Amino acid sequence: FTVIMTSSSISVFIICVCIIVIINAQSPPGIVELDGFSFPKIVDGSHNVIIKFGEKYSYEDDTAQQWESLGVELMNKPNIIMAEITYNAGGGGYEDEYDMYGYGGMGEDSALSSEELGIDDLMERYKITTDDLPQYRLFLANKDVNNPKKIYRFTNT
Repeated sequence: FTVIMTSSSISVFIICVCIIVIINAQSPPGIVELDGFSFPKIVDGSHNVIIKFGEKYSYEDDTAQQWESLGVELMNKPNIIMAEITYNAGGGGYEDEYDMYGYGGMGEDSALSSEELGIDDLMERYKITTDDLPQYRLFLANKDVNNPKKIYRFTNT
């Protein structure tokens, strides 16, 4: 069995792959997307982890750009992990054709809600309300994961 691809079919294939990668990109480079199930696997006291608790499709000030820049700056650093936990109150909706796991949806109620993903429990555990978003927490290795440090701002120093 032989597959013959012309230059135009290769170009179409590359464009399709690029579109899929762009559509499915949830977090900036160097930043891991977590939910209530993956959280304890990463935040277990053995890693330094900085986490942004944010809201899906929310407007953010210049801290969003600072967060992404920090992610790029730290992505090759082996001693810290950057992660995001995205609050999604309703789950689903027409804009959620694919959820964070890449599973296709069927329109309304296609994506899991924050409650179903265990995110509500995490926010309650760390005393974060939706009115407070975005919030940042630093979990230090060999420290109590129930008492992370709050981060209020980022600097380039």
